[in-house]
Amino acid sequence: MAILDFLINKDNGQPKPDTEYIYMMDMVWTPNELGDKPIKKGTIVTNVIQLKNKSYEFLNKETGEVLRTNYAWALAENTTENIERIKIYEKEYIEFKKHEKNINSLRNNIITLSSKK
Repeated sequence: MAILDFLINKDNGQPKPDTEYIYMMDMVWTPNELGDKPIKKGTIVTNVIQLKNKSYEFLNKETGEVLRTNYAWALAENTTENIERIKIYEKEYIEFKKHEKNINSLRNNIITLSSKK
C-alpha cells in the first residue's frame, strides 16, 4: 500500500461508457510525472476509466491530453441537470465562504488566553 492510498475511496463507482464528465478540481495529475499541475475547473473530460488502484484516467476533451485523479467526487456527469446542481452548489458555496469569513473574524475578536491583545 502506498503512503497516500488512504485518500482514495476504495468504493468509488465505475465511470459510465461514452459519458462526458465535468472535472470539478483546479489541479490534475499526468501519468508518469511527479506532482500536480493546474487545470481549469469545469474542464470537460472523456474516456474516463478506473485504474486498478481505484484512481481514474481520462482525456481532456479540448486538448486530448491524458490526465489522472484519485478523487471520484471530482468527476461530475455532464448533464443539464447536473450543470444546474453545480451552479446551485457554487452559489451556496460562495455564501458559505462569506459566512465562514465573518464567523472567523468574530471568533478572532474574542479575547482568550491565546490572544495577543
